[in-house]
Amino acid sequence: MKFAELSLPPNIAAIALAQGFKQPTPVQTLVIPPALEGADILGGAPTGTGKTAAFLLPILARLNLEPDKPGVRALILEPTRELALQVATDAQRFCKSLRQATLAHVAELATEDVGDKEDAALIEDSAQAANEASDEAQDEDVAILARMQAVHEADLAGILPSFGAYTIIGGEGRDIQQQAQGNIVCATPGRLNEFIDKGWFDPSTVELLIIDEADRMLDLGFKDEVAAIVRAVQRRFQTMLFSATLDSPGVDEFARMVLNDPFEVRIGSGDEENERLPELLSARAYYAATPLQKFNILGHLLKTAAGKAIIFVRTRDRVGEVCAFLRRNGIKSASLQGEMTITERKAALRRFKDNEVTILVATDVAARGLDVPDTAQVYNFDLPAKADVYVHRAGRTARAGSRGTVISLVERNELPLLERIERYTERSIERREIKNVCASFPQEKTLPQKRQSRASIGGKGGFDKKRPDDKERKPKVKERWRDKKNKGKPDFAAKRAKKQARAAAAASKA
Repeated sequence: MKFAELSLPPNIAAIALAQGFKQPTPVQTLVIPPALEGADILGGAPTGTGKTAAFLLPILARLNLEPDKPGVRALILEPTRELALQVATDAQRFCKSLRQATLAHVAELATEDVGDKEDAALIEDSAQAANEASDEAQDEDVAILARMQAVHEADLAGILPSFGAYTIIGGEGRDIQQQAQGNIVCATPGRLNEFIDKGWFDPSTVELLIIDEADRMLDLGFKDEVAAIVRAVQRRFQTMLFSATLDSPGVDEFARMVLNDPFEVRIGSGDEENERLPELLSARAYYAATPLQKFNILGHLLKTAAGKAIIFVRTRDRVGEVCAFLRRNGIKSASLQGEMTITERKAALRRFKDNEVTILVATDVAARGLDVPDTAQVYNFDLPAKADVYVHRAGRTARAGSRGTVISLVERNELPLLERIERYTERSIERREIKNVCASFPQEKTLPQKRQSRASIGGKGGFDKKRPDDKERKPKVKERWRDKKNKGKPDFAAKRAKKQARAAAAASKA
């Protein structure tokens, strides 16, 4: 299937192709047609399936119907600053492509007098590009072209000035966010509620509300904040809610509260507990006998592999250790972790995306929302404690139909975690070894065994059960302290009795 077959206007379909999408993903195929019709959407899909484009393309299609309408018309809520920044970057890129496509159409119209015949020819060309669009769609094309011509006559250089995206998130200056302009806003609930309460954000112009990563939003305790925003944008035309899992009671109740007769979309199970890894992802693991050997394995792999890589660790202290190791080995890297300012995070992501560095060392703050399409490898320097976090980490590569590799460095105490991940994902992880760098994985019989308690031996209670190797024991005679307290000491009373007896015998003889 092609994007032109999803009822998208030709210039919007061209945006998807300009962004490198060859064909729509399953979630885009299911979401875009009902979204264009104005239906509320309830979407559940695993990570890396193209959910962002699934709601950005319908947003642009609606905004393009009235390109000169001012104000914030689309509001996208994200649970974290990183996700908001990522989606805003994608939206800004999509808007730029739309402006370029529109400018090309306007420039074409400016070279000739647009009459009825020319309009008909342009409509016919649009219809062919859209695979024989309906009469209604043709009429919409006429209106769009007419508005484009009006914009061109007004000011060709300033075409679609309001088409853009910006963020309202914590960690950035409020004055900068107040002065920003655009039709699309990506926001976190806390900062946006502050802007609404202080009158710095006008919710009355919002037509489209997108609630992304709803399950994560609830986990972070943003239910009341999001509910307040939903009430504030009550004039909206359409609402879309996306979540990694739809089956939890919290998400289900939340969806009923904000959506009106939604069109439901599920990719796979839609359940986070059964979330799947990308199909084109290969997984492998290497065994480190000591903590130092982990660094040796990582250094060897980074020198032999090509492309960008993200290294995930558990703690901020570990980020510093890995970055120091990379510097000693002449490898440039950037880091992403908690307690960083928004400026520092933006700088780290920019360096990684612009290929100034090819290695990004991150804690799980980047496990969701980080979208760098050309990421070739993901390294689990420390295995995550939860298997679903492994899925989110691995989803940073092999995105949108590309290939990728997730590599785990495993110490002995992490072997049970590796097995748990395999059970959770229902996919085996290839065990490998590198000659003179790391050893092979230990055999199962050498793994630590849980010691059985006496009560669990044989399953019948161990206190009265005889073991096979038990022997008959002699009765034990109880010894009392009073019986042995004088043991080994002279018996002076017996000596005195013998002495008296000898004296009496001598006296009788005399």
